[in-house]
Parts: sequence; C-alpha cells; structure tokens
Amino acid sequence: MSPDPMSFVSLLDPFAEGPPPSGADDPDCFGDLHLDAVVDGLVAGREGYELRGWFQQPPTDEATLRYRHAVMADLQRPEVAGSVRSFSRAMRGVREDLARSRSIRHRPQSRRFALDALSGYAEAVVGFSERLAGAELRSEGLSGFAGHLAAYVADPGFVAMTAEADRLEGQIGAIRYRLTLQGNKIRVERDEDRADYAAEVAACFERFRVGEVTRRHPSYAGRNELDHVQAQVLDAVCRLFPEVFGDLDRLAERYEDFVAAPVSRFEREVQVYLCYLERMEALGAHGLAFCFPELVDEGGEEHATDTFDLALALGGREEAIVVNSFRLSGPERILVVSGPNQGGKTTFARTFGQLHHLASIGLPVPGTSVQLVRSDAVYSHFEREELMVDLRGKLQDDLERAHAILDAATARSALVLNELFASTTLDDARLLGRRILAQVGQLGAVAVYVTFVEELATLDERTVSMVAGVDPTEPSRRTFRIERRAPDGRAYAQSIAERYGLGYDTLRARLRA
Repeated sequence: MSPDPMSFVSLLDPFAEGPPPSGADDPDCFGDLHLDAVVDGLVAGREGYELRGWFQQPPTDEATLRYRHAVMADLQRPEVAGSVRSFSRAMRGVREDLARSRSIRHRPQSRRFALDALSGYAEAVVGFSERLAGAELRSEGLSGFAGHLAAYVADPGFVAMTAEADRLEGQIGAIRYRLTLQGNKIRVERDEDRADYAAEVAACFERFRVGEVTRRHPSYAGRNELDHVQAQVLDAVCRLFPEVFGDLDRLAERYEDFVAAPVSRFEREVQVYLCYLERMEALGAHGLAFCFPELVDEGGEEHATDTFDLALALGGREEAIVVNSFRLSGPERILVVSGPNQGGKTTFARTFGQLHHLASIGLPVPGTSVQLVRSDAVYSHFEREELMVDLRGKLQDDLERAHAILDAATARSALVLNELFASTTLDDARLLGRRILAQVGQLGAVAVYVTFVEELATLDERTVSMVAGVDPTEPSRRTFRIERRAPDGRAYAQSIAERYGLGYDTLRARLRA
C-alpha cells in the first residue's frame, strides 16, 4: 500500500525521524512537584501505550508546541473528540482480537479471531476516515492524518484486503451444519436444508410460559480456548468446508501484520491528548479552568490567573481546591513566598513548577489566563526528610543541591526552591538566601523561593513578596490563598514556634487535652 508517507509523520512531533519515546527515568523535579503522581493518574488504564515518555521531556522547538496546541484545540471540539474516542475503542477491540489470535493454540479458532481483527480494523479505519473528512479540521496534525488515511483506504492493496475479508466473513456466516447426538457420540454433517423444528417446539410450549423468560447463554468469560469437544466439532466443520477454511488460513498468513505503522502510531499518540483531555473535562465540571499558555522568550513577563496544583486536584479533592494567581512584571523574576506553616506555600511552589513543565511539553495548563517563559527545564529543591536527623548534613546537602541547580540552569529555566536552609540559624539563612537569590537574579531565570526569612522578599527589584494568608478573625485558620503583599513579620517567629512545638495549633490542642 502506498499512500504518501509525508502526509503524516506524528501527532506529537512534526519533525519526528525515529520511533516515539518509550519512556525513561522521570526528571529529578517530578517527585518534588508531584508530577510523577500526575502522570501516573493520566496514563492509568492506558499502560499498554507506553505514554510516559511524552510527559517527561519537553521538545526543543517552539513550532512543536504550537503544533500540539492546535491538535488539542481540534480535540476540544466534541464532534472531533467523539470520533477519535470511537476509533480508539474500535482499535482496542482489534488489538484484543489479535492478542487472542496469537495466544490460542487451536488453529481454526485462532484464524477466526484474526479475521475478526482484520474486519474490525478495516471497518474502524474506513469509518474514521469518513468522519475526519467531514470534520473541518484546523490542526496540521489531525488534517495531515486525515489526508493520509483517505489515501490509505483508497489504496488498491487496502481495498483488496478489505474485499477478501468481507467475502470470507460472508462465507463463514453462511455455513450451516447439523449436530446429531447419539450416546457419547456426536455426528457433524452439512445441513441439507432439513426442516427446523425449533419454531414448532417453541409454539407447542407457548401456552405453558408464565411471564418473560430471560435467555441464558453459556458464559465463556476468561476462556479463549475451546474445550476438547468444541475443538473436535470445529475440526469436523473445517473438513466439511475445506475451501472456506483454506482461504481463511491463506488470508491470515498474507495479512499477518495488517495494522499500518502510521495508524498504529496515531492510535498511540492520540492517547496523550485524550488522557489529558479527560482530566480537563472532569475538573472543569468542578469549576476548575484550563487554558493554552502564551509562551514568551526569556526575560518576558509572567502571569497566571486562577491556577491550582494539578496533583492535588487529580487526587480527588476537586471541590476543596483553592485557586491562586501571580505576576512577574518588568524586572521581577523571583516570587519569594513566606507566611505560616501549612498555609499553602509548598502547594503554590509546586503549582509554579507544574505550570512551567506542562507548558513546556505543549499542554493546556491550570488557570483562566497564563503567560509563561518557554522553559528549557524545571529545577527543584525540596526538603529531604531523611537528612533532618543530622542538621549539619542537611545544610551541606542544601548547599550542594543548590549549587548543582545553579550550574545546570539557564535564563530559560524555571526554579522551585522550597524551604532552603530551614535547618540553620536566621543569620545563616539570611546570608545564604541572599547569595542564592543574587545568583538566580544574575542568571535571569524565573523562580519561586519559599522561606521563613521574610526580608528576602524585598531584596531588590527582581523579588516579589507573596504571603500565605490566614483568616483575620481566626489566625489558626489558613485561607490557602497566596497574596501579593509585604510580609507581616511573623514568619520566622512562627517557624521557631512550630519547630519546638509551641505553635498556636499545638498549644491549643495541649490545653484542650
């Protein structure tokens, strides 16, 4: 079959030259940002497609991001998404039949499943091509595949394969045979148009029927193989109709690998969009919005409105999600977040990192309006609990990890630094924090820096103060809103109190005990 191979390359990478990625180790930031849990939730139920690799590494060019945005925009139209989902379901059925065909030992039964798979494939591909032809597609990816599919289903080789499968389906469907049971013997012979007494027997007993009767069929759930009696009956039928089953053998051998590579690739790659779109639709029902981010060059301004932690939302707490907003304008590059513990600071920091990674791989992001620098990588530093026993080791670990991040980052990177130097004194945390932020500022990267050292929020024109809010009438009640305002001077005192078990919540619990 010879449709133009250049009309479709990939639904995710217009410049693809090799096979799609199968996945490697998650980037270092995934655990800190809970992106590992996000991807786990996205690919659940689609493990056979090996999608994880697509979520791990961003493409290196802006054109690929625009290409993916356009495909997702097409898929957000219900009629397009419906057609793609219907095709995907049909192809799953094809693969299930193929798997049965390859696992079953009894040859005639195996060949029958192979024919079912081939017929289902032809029907799915032709029907999908017809639906795409009338869909007024706008994206290069989907319209390119639609063109390829139209040429593929019109190719003489595909037409011949489909005609042969249809002919055999008809011939097998027309087979009639009769079983005669006598003792422990079964006789199999052609049905020579003998009278069928089923209707007469049913009419005879009609007067004894009370109410509707549920037809019961034998269940073969979980059983693909025929038992020995069924297999022998089928073998006898094959001997009665050797021409038909001989043709079935030859068809299965001729079209052993009938799924075209571009169709297979499309079916796999479209799952990346579908699994994400399904979560977007589910969260949208709870009032959580997604949008296509506007991506700007390094040094550009950033903003996000009504954004949220996707991992938290996918964890089944959609209705409890608090949305937040931020902005970096002019020379501003670093969000310095302070405020009480358990106030949403770490969640906000994760959100910042998630936004940049999701935008960098070409997906819609949480929020109603988002503009971000097109990141080449996201780097993160979160506290490692196993090192808290040795405070000296913790400080050394903080310094070494921060040094490695600053060495690797560029002006296009996004940095998420959470509770650096929490194990040291205020003076040391202030001194080291100043040096870290100065290097981040010189680098020109965007960053969020969560700290108890509030004065770092007003370090220079590149830093913006963000504070975790509390209910003014009940200081122990967190609002989980991260507000752009000057620090209130209580973060360090709260940090010390919490460290020694003297926090407001802890003391109140003790007094009630």
